[in-house]
Amino acid sequence: MRKSFMLVFVAVVLAGPLAASQSSGTIQGKVSEELGSRPIGGVLVRLLDTEWSTHSDEAGEFRLLKVPVGNYRVNFSCSGFGTITKTDIIVRPDRITFLDVKMREDLPWLKEAVTVEESYFQKDIEVPTSSHTMSAEEVRRLPGTAGFVERVITALPGVAVHGSDENADLLVRGGSPDENGFFIDQFEVPNVNHLPRLGSSGGVFSAFNPDLLQNVEFYSGAFSADFGDRLSSITNISFREGNRNELDGELDLNLFMGGMVMEGPIFKGKGSWLMAGRKSYVKLLNDMHILDIGNTLDTKDLQVKVAHDFSAKHKINILNLLAGGSFRDFYLGDDITEDNAYSQNTLGINWKAIWADHFFSNTSLSYSFLNRTDSEAYPVNGRDFHWQVKDLAQYFSLRNANHLFFANNNKLEFGIQAKREQDDIHSYQHQYYDEKGDLVPAWERDFDYRTTKSSGYASLGLNLFRRLYATIGLRGDYSSAHDVFHLSPRLSGSFHLSDKLSITGGYGIFYQTIPMRFMAFYPKHVALKDVRAGHYTLGIEYIAGGTKLTLEAFEKQYKNLLVDPENPQYLANELAIDTYYSPRFLTNAGRGFARGIELLVQKKLVTRLHGLVSVTIAKSRYKDFNGIWRNSGFETPFIVNLIAGYKPNRLWEVGVRWTAVGGRPTTPIDEYRSRLYGGIIYDVARANAIRYPSYSKLNLRGERRFYFKKSNLVFYLDVWNALDNRVIYEYEWDKSVQDVVGRTHLPIMPIFGFKFEF
Repeated sequence: MRKSFMLVFVAVVLAGPLAASQSSGTIQGKVSEELGSRPIGGVLVRLLDTEWSTHSDEAGEFRLLKVPVGNYRVNFSCSGFGTITKTDIIVRPDRITFLDVKMREDLPWLKEAVTVEESYFQKDIEVPTSSHTMSAEEVRRLPGTAGFVERVITALPGVAVHGSDENADLLVRGGSPDENGFFIDQFEVPNVNHLPRLGSSGGVFSAFNPDLLQNVEFYSGAFSADFGDRLSSITNISFREGNRNELDGELDLNLFMGGMVMEGPIFKGKGSWLMAGRKSYVKLLNDMHILDIGNTLDTKDLQVKVAHDFSAKHKINILNLLAGGSFRDFYLGDDITEDNAYSQNTLGINWKAIWADHFFSNTSLSYSFLNRTDSEAYPVNGRDFHWQVKDLAQYFSLRNANHLFFANNNKLEFGIQAKREQDDIHSYQHQYYDEKGDLVPAWERDFDYRTTKSSGYASLGLNLFRRLYATIGLRGDYSSAHDVFHLSPRLSGSFHLSDKLSITGGYGIFYQTIPMRFMAFYPKHVALKDVRAGHYTLGIEYIAGGTKLTLEAFEKQYKNLLVDPENPQYLANELAIDTYYSPRFLTNAGRGFARGIELLVQKKLVTRLHGLVSVTIAKSRYKDFNGIWRNSGFETPFIVNLIAGYKPNRLWEVGVRWTAVGGRPTTPIDEYRSRLYGGIIYDVARANAIRYPSYSKLNLRGERRFYFKKSNLVFYLDVWNALDNRVIYEYEWDKSVQDVVGRTHLPIMPIFGFKFEF
């Protein structure tokens, strides 16, 4: 059997290049103005380093037929619009690769230039600071991520994870994991992860198939006025549309899960459908003792996107994101086991209307829910003690965003949003016998919370003094539960010293409402003020061809942070991560800040080598209820990412990522009192006074493509923590040895699989 397998493998390896030489595909797409969506005719479209070229027609559409399979750079140039180049364009056998290209009118200082170097980075002059965009191919191939968006974002400056590598709880510039917002195709999604964690916007891994991605925009500070109710970051994700010309499919199988993607045309090519589903089989690996992460781990998800053009100016998108799973018999230590199950869904419809050549709007209506059931069991007086919480959070949202454009890239954006939020919690505690042997009766109670939020914003982008572009915004937010109205000014600008070098800056005030759970348990908390953060950024940006360098300093000033007088040394959001923490007497006594400096150097895949270097040095502190300044539990003192990839030909690609992270602050365990009382007791007087060890990780990735006449196959191997560096990320008390022990990050983990596209 082993010999037969080797013969088949060798035959496939040898047949791959032979079949590839006979395979070809199509590149087609549409070029339109970024400011207004009007199609652009006469654009020269070239496949660099080849003889293939064409022009877009009056409708902005273009097509390149019988292009040999492989990886290409596609260049777009047009008088008055400059030149842009798209990298990582994969042509597959007998399939259509669709490109939706947005071009912007040349800025005044570029029009004056004698020669303009082609750019691989499209300048986002409205959001000049703290913003990064990644293509679907850049997301897919990053080592150590398996294509999961949250793990990809950790390669960017200022981003770390809270706790172990198993989590996708993002810490952005010293902020809490609950301060991050996510949008997919205009819809706000409460959580985009499987196994979502309480007190966080994170979980374990993405609850959608990464093969649906078109691009990812990430904003880590001073973001624009159209986003609110988040203090640290916004991740804006775009899904691609399905193929409008033919039926395509894809199978994906790796160590943890299997998935399938299908897509095709509807309404005679005026629309498309796209469907993806995945199912994990970690339980099987656990039963085979290959993994040891709980007796039962099960996840599944389904994504559906339907697009339809009623006319050239009116289009709708319908999106449904469904995910669910369970994590049962998970051992937490101290004889505690935890079960939790969850389901979540976002269903929305978006209508894009082009009212004039330079005026369009997006109007979206969506409904989301997140349903969790959590329970724990542990022995008390020789008997099992059980408690259970069922939590259903629901969100109804209507959002309208309008974009009006003028000459010289001046623009006006304005919009409104109305959102209904509600949280229903059912808590049940089984009867048990306490330490004295007395019967404690069962306890059951319902909690609920309702609020209506409304907001409006306006943002004006202006070209000033020819080389200065400034965006001035104002946002207003109202919550019915608090009966409070906030005004949030936003300001950003970029001064272009040349076509390559810019000075950038940003400022903004941001508010975030108190978590619904806190209000549901104790309604009197509605009298609290919303948490406030002021963002300040200043940086420089240099772009030359396929290389970009940014250096940026930032500061966040926090006010009205939530502090519990019964736990005066800590911030409430630090205590609330992944637990039903229900404080009775929250106050707004907390203050805080986060400041640092970030460096990013990025090289696109122009030839055979691509890479990214990001370095962050930061400090984050807070003032507790007693007025003592302490290290924030969300602080990461330094983060370094070194990423490199090499693509020698159209069949092979390898990548490496090395990450070094400074240890987060933590509270030491009082070993004497823990031994005395037989359980973990922290030295709270020294809250966040020590640090976990700093650590580094090496991740590797390699893939091999096989092109056939009408299909292609990709084998890949992603090795996480290749050096098996098991550094401690959490301290706990081990009763069996009566001592402090450390829980370590994931060991070396090879994730291998294949993707078959047909």
